Amino acid sequence: MHNIYAVVVAFFPSASNLLKMVSELVEQGVKVIIVNNTPGHLISLPEFSNGFVINLQHNKGIAEAQNIGIRYALDCDATHICFFDQDSIIPNEYIQEMIVASSIYNHRCLLAPVAIDDDTGGEIPSHKINRFGYPCSHYSLSGVMISNTDIVISSGMFTSSAIFHEVGLMDVDYFIDFVDIEFCIRLKKAGIPVFVIPSLSMRHRIGDGEVSVLGLKTSIHSGIRTYYKTRNAFVFMYKMGPSVFSFVQLFAGILHGFLSSIHDFPSIDRMRFYLKGIVHGLMFKRGALSE
Repeated sequence: MHNIYAVVVAFFPSASNLLKMVSELVEQGVKVIIVNNTPGHLISLPEFSNGFVINLQHNKGIAEAQNIGIRYALDCDATHICFFDQDSIIPNEYIQEMIVASSIYNHRCLLAPVAIDDDTGGEIPSHKINRFGYPCSHYSLSGVMISNTDIVISSGMFTSSAIFHEVGLMDVDYFIDFVDIEFCIRLKKAGIPVFVIPSLSMRHRIGDGEVSVLGLKTSIHSGIRTYYKTRNAFVFMYKMGPSVFSFVQLFAGILHGFLSSIHDFPSIDRMRFYLKGIVHGLMFKRGALSE
C-alpha cells in the first residue's frame, strides 16, 4: 500500500488556488503538506480539505521549507513524496502514472512531468549532461516512452522516501535557486536515474517572462531572485568543485544576471542585486541574504 505525500511550498498564495490543488491531490489519494513561507501571514484550510499546513511565519527559503515538509512526510511513514508549486495544476492521472513508472525501476528513481512554459506554451526542456559534462537541452513531449535525463525542475517531481534516506535532503545553502539542480546532480552521482514522463505535463512560469537583450534571450526575475541566481552559481562551483558543468552554470548565472540587469536600465535596482550576488558569491556567502 502506497502512502504518498505532496509537499507544497507557499509564498503569499491564493487560498482558493491552494484549496483547489489540495482537492485535486486528495482525490488521487495524496496527503498534502503546505509549508507556508509567507512572513507574518497564516494560512488555514477547512478541516474537510485533508491538507495540513505548517506556518513558518518567516521566509526560510525553498530548500528549508521543502525539508520541513519532507521530514514531516517521513515521520508519517510516507512511501513516496512529490513536490508542487502553489499554483500547480495537477494532471488527472499524475499519481497513477508516477507509481507505475516508479515501480518499473523498483522505486529507486526520480520522476517528473514535462514542463510547459506558461507564457509561450512551449516545452521547457530538462537537461542531460553529455560525456564532456555539458548540459544539453532534452525534449520529451513528443516521445511515447519515459525519457532518461539528468536535471529537472522541482515542481512535479516524484520519488520514493528511500531516496532521501540514501542521498539526504535539499541543501539549504542555496536558499532558493539551484536547489533542484544540486539535488539532481547528487542523484546522478549516486547512480539514481531521473526520468521525464511524456504523457504527463504541467505548466510552469519562469520568472517574469522572457525578453531579448543584446540579441540574446533571457528570463527576467526580480532583483532578489537575480541575486540568488547569480550568487548561487558561485556557491555551486565551490561546493561541487571545478567541472565543465560547474563552469557552464557559473557562466550562465553571470551572463543571464547581467542581461536581466541591463534590461531595466536606467533603473539600477536589479543591477545592485546582481553586483551584490557576484561579491557575495566570491565571498562564498550562503543561505538567506541579510540586507
